[in-house]
Amino acid sequence: SGVDLIACAGYPWRIPVAAGGPRGLNVPPTLLPEGRGPLPFPHLILHGVQAGGVTIHELAAHIDQGAILHQRPFPVLADDDYATLSRRSQAVGREVLVEVLDDLDRFWEARRPRTGGSWRPEPGEAARTLPLAGPLAAIDRVARAFPPGEPIAVLDDLVRAVRSVVVWTDAHGRPPGSVVSERGDDALVAAADGYALLRLVPRRPAGRALARPPR
Repeated sequence: SGVDLIACAGYPWRIPVAAGGPRGLNVPPTLLPEGRGPLPFPHLILHGVQAGGVTIHELAAHIDQGAILHQRPFPVLADDDYATLSRRSQAVGREVLVEVLDDLDRFWEARRPRTGGSWRPEPGEAARTLPLAGPLAAIDRVARAFPPGEPIAVLDDLVRAVRSVVVWTDAHGRPPGSVVSERGDDALVAAADGYALLRLVPRRPAGRALARPPR
């Protein structure tokens, strides 16, 4: 077919690997063998991991199991969110991929088998739910760990998707987790040690169907 090399990053489907086929590289945004899985950034923030990174490894029959050619770590900062980690990972990924492609034969011959490591499943609804009755730091951490619209808030028994959160400390004396006020798509909530202003994803009016794209 004339293809000598396949390089992929952020590709959501497994690419079949055939003996005697072209060499293949994958660029996952994690430091393999740790952090295998579909969505590494939330775990870095939620669990206080101090370093993220990018790995270039050989495509293999099983996801993120191929031999490692090159890696580069980067720090996870105290105020990092999903977007900043994603952008930093993309920048580092481009740099290390260029380094490998500039000297591919050397990196390929020196690749090392991947052994051990950990798997991080995609966070479920519980992990994405803001702990509104807890401290501000915990609320802010969950809000930063996911893209806008992915965090969840339970307000008066209604589940709402959250675009962003702003928090500030205040000794208010209100019951933690109580809704102080709602205006439009904003909700002010009393946390354990202050307030959290939630900017919510607008709710679709009942009975209104989503517009279909033209064919």
